[in-house]
Amino acid sequence: MLKSIPLPAYLLLMAIFFPDEASSLYFRDTPFWEWSYQGFLEALESFWGPTDHVSIKDNSAFRKRYCNILKRILAEEQDSERGKFAALLLQKVM
Repeated sequence: MLKSIPLPAYLLLMAIFFPDEASSLYFRDTPFWEWSYQGFLEALESFWGPTDHVSIKDNSAFRKRYCNILKRILAEEQDSERGKFAALLLQKVM
């Protein structure tokens, strides 16, 4: 059934029903050296689309989600380059 859903609609469904999975796509699909909080927010805007009632940039839930994903990457891959870069980004955000 999911194969018949157009990609933008599929991504929106992922963002609504599986927000952690939708957020994790940014870290999976983007080379780690290109990771940034701004890039993460731009990726989320592509999922959520423009909204007048919620500012993604001002939403602390998205900042928390960003930090939690970086912490998970750090815990799982602390000795890898991805893990080291995640630690660096966490220091910048916190």
